[in-house]
Amino acid sequence: MSSPLITITSDSHFGNAADLMNSRKIRKLLVVDDEQVVGIITITDLINHFVSCVKNEPNKLSSHMM
Repeated sequence: MSSPLITITSDSHFGNAADLMNSRKIRKLLVVDDEQVVGIITITDLINHFVSCVKNEPNKLSSHMM
């Protein structure tokens, strides 16, 4: 884990967690509410969430390529 610990609250959006993890180059993020650790979110959790959100979208990869 990183030092100092980087945390997020349970009411944060997935996008905020992804931005934080990407900008800090971390793969795990502690979820803290009222100074208590209530969970952990990982890159795999974010990917699974992303897949479930885009699974039925008609967009093809070519529409997102530069």
